Parts: sequence; C-alpha cells; structure tokens
Amino acid sequence: MKTPTALVLIAGQALCTWALSGHLGTESSSSIAVARQAAIPNVDIPQSVEGIWDSLTENNNCLGCQGILLILRTLANFGDDIFVGALQKLCNAASSEDEDVCNGTLALEGPVIAASLRDLTLGSKTAQVFCTTLLGLCNYPEVEPYTVPMPPKTITSSLPTNVSSNGTMPAPFKIAHFSDIHIDPLYVTGSNANCSKPMCCRPYTPADEPSNNDFPAGPFGDHNCGAPLSLEKSMYAAIKALSPDFALFTGDIVDHAIWNTTVAQNSAEISMAYQHMSDAGLQIYGTVGNHEMSPANAIPPTHLGAGAQWLYDVVSEAWSRWTGSPAEAKSVGAYSVKTPRNGLRVISVSTNFWYTLNFWLYEDVQRDPSDHLKWLVGELDAAEKAGERVFLVGHMPMGTSDALHDGSNYFDQIVNRYKSTIVGLFFGHTHLDHFQISYSNYTHRTASNAVATSYIAPP
Repeated sequence: MKTPTALVLIAGQALCTWALSGHLGTESSSSIAVARQAAIPNVDIPQSVEGIWDSLTENNNCLGCQGILLILRTLANFGDDIFVGALQKLCNAASSEDEDVCNGTLALEGPVIAASLRDLTLGSKTAQVFCTTLLGLCNYPEVEPYTVPMPPKTITSSLPTNVSSNGTMPAPFKIAHFSDIHIDPLYVTGSNANCSKPMCCRPYTPADEPSNNDFPAGPFGDHNCGAPLSLEKSMYAAIKALSPDFALFTGDIVDHAIWNTTVAQNSAEISMAYQHMSDAGLQIYGTVGNHEMSPANAIPPTHLGAGAQWLYDVVSEAWSRWTGSPAEAKSVGAYSVKTPRNGLRVISVSTNFWYTLNFWLYEDVQRDPSDHLKWLVGELDAAEKAGERVFLVGHMPMGTSDALHDGSNYFDQIVNRYKSTIVGLFFGHTHLDHFQISYSNYTHRTASNAVATSYIAPP
C-alpha cells in the first residue's frame, strides 16, 4: 500500500512549503537564502511556514512546483544532514503528526530524496513526473514512445490449450491468493487502538497502555493497527483448511510504522512470516512488497548499487523452500518456476521498479530498471515455446495511479504480446478487492478486445 501519512504529508505539505520561487534553471540567490534559512536552528519555522503556504496557494501550478524543486535541490546540495534537518522542521511545523513520526520518516527517506534531487534537471520530464505524482500540480507528461523488444510469435510456437492430449479437460485445481498482511510483532492486546500515530495498538506512551485507554485493541486486531500474530496464524490455518494446491502471496509483510524500520527488524519479520506460512503446511509463491524494504519503498535498481541486496538475500532464502534457488531471486527479488500443476509456471516480478514513491527511480530514470522487462520477456518466451501457461504475480498493479505511466505502458505491451501464455495476473498493494482488465485497444474496450485479467487482493 502507498506509504501513509508522514511521507504523504512531506510530499503534499512540507514540499509545498518551499514554493517561494517560480524560477527555473540554476540556483538563484533567493532560493539559496530560503534553503539556508530552513537549515538555521533559530528560525521561527511555524511563522515562516504560514507565509510560504499562503504563497503556494496563490501560485498553485506546475511552474510553481518547479520552484519548489529548485529550492529542494539547492537544499540537497548542502548535504543530507542539512536537508533532512530542514524537512524535519517543516514537517513538525506544518503537519499534525507526532514529532517522532516526522523525524523518523525523514531520517530514513530524506537521504534517498536528496540523492535524486541533486541529479534532477528542472523542467525535465522527470521533474514534471515528480510534481505530478507527488503534488498533483502538473499534467502527466505523455508516455515516451518505446517498443519493448520481443521475439515475434512463430507458427511453430506451442500455444497452451484447455484440452489434454487424450481430448479430456484437465482436472480443476484450487489456489488461494492473499496479500498485504502487515504483521506487527509489537501489537499488544488492550493497548490504545485510537492513538496519535499513523498505526496504533502499541503502548507508545503510558496513556496507550492496556487499562489506560478507552479504545482497547482486541486480540485479533483493529483497522487502525498492524495485524497481530494471532490473526496471522489463524488466517494461515483457515487457508490450509481450504486445501488449496498452492497459494499466491503478493507482498507487504512489514507493518506501517515506517518511521522506525531497520534492516535487522524487517529481515526478522520477513523470515518469521514465511516460516509461519511453512509451519502451516502451505505451498507459497511470494513476491516483494514495497514495505519489505527499509526505508520503505526505496528499492534501488541494480545500476544504482546493491542497497537492496540484504532484502533479496532474505526473501530468496525464505522462498527457496518452495521455489529452489533461482539466480534472479538473489539479484532482483524475482523468479520463474514450474508449479506442481503440469504445464503451469509462476513468474514473480518486482513492480516496485515502477512505484511512484520509490524515490530512487527519479535519480536516473531508466526505461527498463534492472533489465527487469527484458528478463520477463525471456521467461515468457521460453514458456510460450514450451507450451506452458503462466501466472504472473507482483505487488503493485501496473496501470494504477501508483505506477509510473511509461512503465505501465511497456508492461502492457508484454501482456498483450504473451496473452495466449499469461492466464492470470495477481497483485495486492491497493488494500481493495478488485480486478483490472487489459485490452488490446483501450479506445474501444470491448469483450473481444480483452486480453487478460489482473486479480487484486485486499489485506
């Protein structure tokens, strides 16, 4: 799911409070002065924010957003510490979040945002996308025309069929699909379910402790909280009782307390969840959610380094009990494996490489981050030639507002090309129970033009 409250506030409020300048191009003296002022400890930030916010509401447009980026880029060039400290002040002054939420979120996310801003060209398509997806102040730019390289479909390709070689229909089978479990191992029954944080049911303060509040958390969870271990384990038992042939898990294990995640904590939670799935006797095909990463969302493409290697190591080890050890799992958190069902393959992809709140993507925009689409085409083409059918699983559905438009377009080209091989797409992330239809012609969306269905599971 999109990272809640604190990060959105930074995008929607704290970033907007920088709109003192509409200049484009190199850093002006006024933008440097604003950036320096924000970094000075004794500035009256609440008063400054009020004036800046008034200025923004009078210049609420795409050009004004470029001015915001100009000042933010200038601030980022002073270094991570100054950048993070200034945004922490603004968040604390402009939002209703607790101080530890503002400070913790920006301490984690701030350096990633700063790195992307330092290389950002004002007025560029990347800058416009940044303003569009985070602030809604620009129209989304046109998708860059690009044809994904794919082998042509040949006459000799063995296309799948619903009829077996002896003329009978194959036996039906049963799968379970679940997503976005967001387990909170620190959940305390009886603690405050109506707290001041974005996520409750922890004894953050004495007033949040059991017996000290008017909204005690139940033993099996609350909508304002992460899921307790009791709910997690009971869900696995319920799935097992359905006797599925296997289960698809489309990501997001870690809770929503994004302001205090650590690599060690996330690693432990991911490993524990998959162990619980295994203990329940489930056959699982999983994928990586944006909350598995620490900082949340910030999964860098491989050309920017190995910052996500710890995550790939953790999930590949967890998945190996069901998938073996495909090389892609350890390099990009993806895999392609045959299922126990004859002729059916599961391909797990990382759609996090096109998530709008993955700030690493804005540093050096790539058509195909980590060559992920190239790899997917290769796996689908091999499946087509082998006469296999494919379940394609990922976390974030492509084609939604959370997905970068260019990446969605390129992904859709692949779905259309291999429509005879892909028999279902499975996602989560939205926290809604719904589906999407892929078409060969989006101007005339008819049943005859429908090529694939994406099934999107709620928590």
